[in-house]
Amino acid sequence: MVVDEIATTAEDIDVRMGDLEDTIRAEMSHRLAQRDTIERVLRERVNHLEGDVNRLTAVLAAVHHSVDQEAASRRVEERRLRDMMRGIVMAYNTQERVLAILR
Repeated sequence: MVVDEIATTAEDIDVRMGDLEDTIRAEMSHRLAQRDTIERVLRERVNHLEGDVNRLTAVLAAVHHSVDQEAASRRVEERRLRDMMRGIVMAYNTQERVLAILR
């Protein structure tokens, strides 16, 4: 009798251990699947952000190039205006000399 009770208890323990092992395996499988999903989503987000960074870098390079072109254009325009003002001053001075001679 005691032996039968021990055997029954041992069988119950084996069944419970089997159930517990199955529960642990299922939980581990579920957690691993969650981790894989999280890693995949994070990888997708990182790839998306890298794409955004690359696009922004290209835009920044284009803006920088445009600013450089505008600055160069303004320097050329400034030189042109300076040369024109020098010409006007030279013409004015020449006119003043001619008028002084004619007086």
